[in-house]
Amino acid sequence: MPDDRRMHRSSALSCLCGLLLSGAAAAQGAADRPSARPCEAAVSEDAIAAISARGELLLASGRTIRLLDMRLPADDAASGRALAWLRSLAGRPVTVAAPAGAADRWNRTAAHVALIDETPPLDVAGRLVDEGLGVVDAGGGRALCRPELLAREARARAGRVGHWAGEEHTPVAVRDLARLQTLVGRFALVEGVVRSVGERRERTYLNFGPDWKTDMTVTIPKRTWAAMQERGLSAAALKGRRVRARGVLEEWQGVAVEVTAADMLEVLGQEVGRP
Repeated sequence: MPDDRRMHRSSALSCLCGLLLSGAAAAQGAADRPSARPCEAAVSEDAIAAISARGELLLASGRTIRLLDMRLPADDAASGRALAWLRSLAGRPVTVAAPAGAADRWNRTAAHVALIDETPPLDVAGRLVDEGLGVVDAGGGRALCRPELLAREARARAGRVGHWAGEEHTPVAVRDLARLQTLVGRFALVEGVVRSVGERRERTYLNFGPDWKTDMTVTIPKRTWAAMQERGLSAAALKGRRVRARGVLEEWQGVAVEVTAADMLEVLGQEVGRP
């Protein structure tokens, strides 16, 4: 048994380090990119003591962990299933990989977590995303450490599992202003064709209709826009492209969503029909 436990721990450590390092390379694209935030992580062992009402992992060491690169769905059914599964993990040993600077003002540490006693080690966030019980969210303006989670979420959406089973939770078309209004204050995915791009000193605006005062708008802070430009997403490159933006919707000149990390805007392709 001692050898088995050491093997599990070694496998879990290798798994988490590999995930984070590959994610860091994908997020940065180049080692010298000045605006990219590192995803290299300090990895430690711990155990899950309990789960908070918001899905945070309370560890035996006293740390509070928020799963990095995802959030629980907004709908009660899916979030309830996610919480039930997370609570079933109480008492299980884990490895915790926390990138530098991942703690927030509530002293929660954002980290990737894997169960040591599974072979191979079970990626907690990945399982939730695969089952449609987790939604990818960079959070805090940082790049995704594991951008492959976007593809895993896309497979869950295509399979209409978990949160994505209900039509009301699928990505919202920018033309559906009535539905967008009902989602103000909530995290959502929004899709449409960029009609025009307004670059200003402090932020950039992606407009999806003829009247920017009433139509859907994506706002991008200066720092995030710089990171997008480093990836080749200029105003000219985005105009006429179908994109998917994710974030918390707000009521501003119609409805708007602020994209605070480059990974939170996906370019889906050229315009096909109307947005």
